[in-house]
Amino acid sequence: MHNEKDLELVVQSSRGSKEFTFPREAKVTDLITTAAKTFGFSASDTFRIVLATNPGQPLQAERTLVSYHLSDGTVLILTDVGSGV
Repeated sequence: MHNEKDLELVVQSSRGSKEFTFPREAKVTDLITTAAKTFGFSASDTFRIVLATNPGQPLQAERTLVSYHLSDGTVLILTDVGSGV
């Protein structure tokens, strides 16, 4: 059940698109980790997430979702930066 403390976000990746619900105070890194795992990406790879409307500016992992003033239905793109090797 959706409440005002949660955000419903759409994450797109090379493996499809999925809606996620997160607390507004969750960190961007939590969204990245959950989305990467849900899409079946390797945990050893590094990912970033960007707004579909501003793909050149990755969201900072340590910031909260609410700090970006995201709203329900915001589309984000998860990209694989590669492994840390």
